[in-house]
Amino acid sequence: MFSVQAIEGSPLRNQGCGVRTGMFEPQGVEWSGRHSESPPLREAPRPIMADQRTHKSKAAPTPSPQASSQAPEPSPQTPPPEPIGGCLLRLYWMIGGFLIAVLCGVSVVSHQGGFSAVDVIYWAAVLGIPLARYVDMTKFAGRRADGEPTTLADWRRFSLAVVIAGIVAWALIHWMRLQGLL
Repeated sequence: MFSVQAIEGSPLRNQGCGVRTGMFEPQGVEWSGRHSESPPLREAPRPIMADQRTHKSKAAPTPSPQASSQAPEPSPQTPPPEPIGGCLLRLYWMIGGFLIAVLCGVSVVSHQGGFSAVDVIYWAAVLGIPLARYVDMTKFAGRRADGEPTTLADWRRFSLAVVIAGIVAWALIHWMRLQGLL
């Protein structure tokens, strides 16, 4: 081990420097003891509350140990937990359905021959997206991106956009396959 030795007559000899240096601590120099290992623990101050009747400030009462062991009741503003079915449905129409359609599109482009079962899976995924959004809207109180409840007009616009994009993408995929572009 490496150690630093104090030289006779040096200022470090028999003087505590106030800092522990671990294995590099000079021999003969020990912890001065002027500093504690850790600061003493203090209690947090209690919040000050105004008394409604006298408008005087007073310290908040300390909760009893019996009251703190009970589970807090949920507040009325806290929404109930989302059912797992609603979460999975929302994941499908937001991500899963589009991912399946893209993977089917890649498969169709690289596939040799005419129409196949992959086309059926593609259309099931594309048409399942608006259906899943409708069920989310009616059964699970689906919401828009701004937090407002989804309306039937929102669903119609979304469905129309998904179906039109699905038709255009399907035509483009088959055109690319027939042209041999990929």
